Amino acid sequence: MKQDFPYETLEQFYYKNQAIHGSYVSEYRRRINSPDTHKIDISIHADDVIGPIYPAFFCLDDELREAIQSLEDRDASLQYKKGLLKKSGVKKQLAIREMLKNFEIEQEFVPQEFVKSFLQKKTNQNKNLALWGLLSEYLTFFNNPSIPKNAYEIRALYDRAIWPNIRSEETPENLEHLKLDGILFRLGTVEIGHAFVGDEIYEDMNGKIRNKNSNHKGTSPESAIINELNTITKLYSDAPFPSIVNIALHYFVFNNTHPFYDGNGRCSRLIASSQIAQNYDIVTALSFSQAYLEDKKRFEKAFSICQKSKNSGDLTPFLWRFIKTMGKALDIAERSISVLSTAELNPEKISTDLSFAMLNALTISDMPELDKTREQLIEKLVKPSMNNLTN
Repeated sequence: MKQDFPYETLEQFYYKNQAIHGSYVSEYRRRINSPDTHKIDISIHADDVIGPIYPAFFCLDDELREAIQSLEDRDASLQYKKGLLKKSGVKKQLAIREMLKNFEIEQEFVPQEFVKSFLQKKTNQNKNLALWGLLSEYLTFFNNPSIPKNAYEIRALYDRAIWPNIRSEETPENLEHLKLDGILFRLGTVEIGHAFVGDEIYEDMNGKIRNKNSNHKGTSPESAIINELNTITKLYSDAPFPSIVNIALHYFVFNNTHPFYDGNGRCSRLIASSQIAQNYDIVTALSFSQAYLEDKKRFEKAFSICQKSKNSGDLTPFLWRFIKTMGKALDIAERSISVLSTAELNPEKISTDLSFAMLNALTISDMPELDKTREQLIEKLVKPSMNNLTN
């Protein structure tokens, strides 16, 4: 998989120059002491916990600044098209799409089954309410995004948006192993793997990866988890760097810490989307999970590179990848705006308009009372319009 950003990682430098004695150490020192370099108060346990520990840093050089400015210019052009969000049902349509893609990344559901389960009358009531919990968080983006300010608020967000769905899906036996056993987070260890290396991966009920692709363990003990999450939430709130950098750093540290036994990815993407909504265009924020899904191998490879000892704590590759993925989210947002604007201008597209109206009419109290005809209409009309947004 060819790298698509113009930054040579320290790992690449090492293998290219390993015959030159001392070159790697000199390059590391040059980067970490560069005027463009910023250090954050987080340590990277390279190559699992038995590897060396490096202070985290990144290089905000001219090329990266130019990429950030280009991203912000594109986002600013979307701000003028927000009038379409006043159209009936558009907000809920976009929020449902983001929720579906967030789950699809984890291979929890395929979108068609998820929509059907979400809207059926006679499915498990707790499951429907669990899905509404996550959807309601996405819907807050249009008013006041719910962004955790400390470790305690991260746990609170998990409890109301992520854990209800895990609880509705898992067996009672598995739930006993997935329940958080610390004051706020986990006491046990979890191993983290990445899908770019090949076969499907997932954590088992003890947080263990079931294939051999595990390459990192989450932070331990719990006191260190709390400290790292408090550090990175404060950094985001203080906003010392361009917004996209603050968001990317928060995302990396959250997943590197891995505070939960299950649901870390879903929770971190929800937080990232809420931060994007706070700083950029809302349609872009509600396109982040789909962009991640399209960019998953490259995204997770960049994450893995930054955890390797040969990369020595340099998070710049992940910042570049996050910006590239954000660019894809903008592409998706632009396509979505085009589709939604066209639907608004062409009343003959009745299926799209009707699905918007029906989605807008749904509330939590509606769920138990949906009659069969209405369910069938929603299933028939929602899927085509959602496919238009995602193609």
